[in-house]
Amino acid sequence: MTDAVEALAEKVKALAGGWPSYAALGGFILYLLGYLSLRFHLTSLGIGTDLTVLDERYVFTGAKFLVYLGATIPIIALLALPPAGLAYLTARLWSWAARGRSGAAAGGRWRRAGNGRATPTLLALAGIVLSVVLIQFVMRQCFVFANLLLAPRLPEPIWLRSLLLAEGDGPRALYFSGLVAGCAAAAGLCWAARARAPQTPRARALTAALAVLAGIQFLLLPVNYGVLIIDKVLPRVADLGGVEALREGQEAWLVWEGKDGVTYLVRGPEGRRLVTLPQREVKRTQIIGYDAILRRIFLEDGENTTEIDHGNDPLFCGFDPGPQPLPIRPRAGAEEASEEADFLGAAAQSHGHLGHAEHSERAGGGFLRRDLDRRPRTPLRAAGDARGRLSLARLPARR
Repeated sequence: MTDAVEALAEKVKALAGGWPSYAALGGFILYLLGYLSLRFHLTSLGIGTDLTVLDERYVFTGAKFLVYLGATIPIIALLALPPAGLAYLTARLWSWAARGRSGAAAGGRWRRAGNGRATPTLLALAGIVLSVVLIQFVMRQCFVFANLLLAPRLPEPIWLRSLLLAEGDGPRALYFSGLVAGCAAAAGLCWAARARAPQTPRARALTAALAVLAGIQFLLLPVNYGVLIIDKVLPRVADLGGVEALREGQEAWLVWEGKDGVTYLVRGPEGRRLVTLPQREVKRTQIIGYDAILRRIFLEDGENTTEIDHGNDPLFCGFDPGPQPLPIRPRAGAEEASEEADFLGAAAQSHGHLGHAEHSERAGGGFLRRDLDRRPRTPLRAAGDARGRLSLARLPARR
């Protein structure tokens, strides 16, 4: 018992002796994470700052990022446990089936063959492919979001735009958890490739490349956190710091409060603008509510000018769609043929497709019409399709 206590005391002393180094390393990590998160957050909003190189808000933002990162671990575990359990159960059943068919020796050969296929080179290649796909097509897409507070519309991609405008934090939390899971998968493949033998020069080079890509993925995590997660709800204020009152129809939000200035987003009938007042002139801050600012300016108040492609929909194209189907009613008999022709002529004129057609008259089983281009009268038959739309079929000439 005494030996155990003495060993623990020696470890505590060794840890205490290296504590300044650990504190300096931890502070640098917090600073780096906070710098990336806060700087990209401010860039996405499009506001200038008066932050110095060494500012405590970087460290605080880095701590918030680590807390948020830790909160995603239960989500990842909850989502990963069912497929992991299913994969483990499938592997066990396959192993038992192989052992039952060929004995224990066959099962051992199957396991050795499976282990032999997972070479360091293959593991590193799989990790590189995963990292490149995630970096190129997922994690770097947030770079397009800049100057959003004054942007007329949100840039593409559409799926990330929808994520940014989501009503709650759930979709963004799931997306960030997926990014963390991708980083963890790349790091796991890198560790497995490094730990597995044999280590050929090619395998070591691929493993080093995978380690660099995994590091880039980890650095892109605070970037995505700053663009998609940080401070998407802004306080709405009654005036501009007690210095300038809001005119009728104007609204203002407090965007950034720095050491030398305070920045407000002001929106009115004339549009949106950013106003920065000197910190020494601001007398008070009267908050009257909180708004999800991007949803407010792009969705809820009808300022979303995102272009929607309607294809060849004639309602949204700048050309005449041409003759449209005319409504018809069922024919009741030969005695109503003249009345039917009058009905079709009136319907055609109401649609504007016969224009100056003077009359329609019965001819055989159909009716005659005069078109705008003054073509000769042509016998046509009116018939309705399955949707009740009019179709005109040319009749053979009368004898």
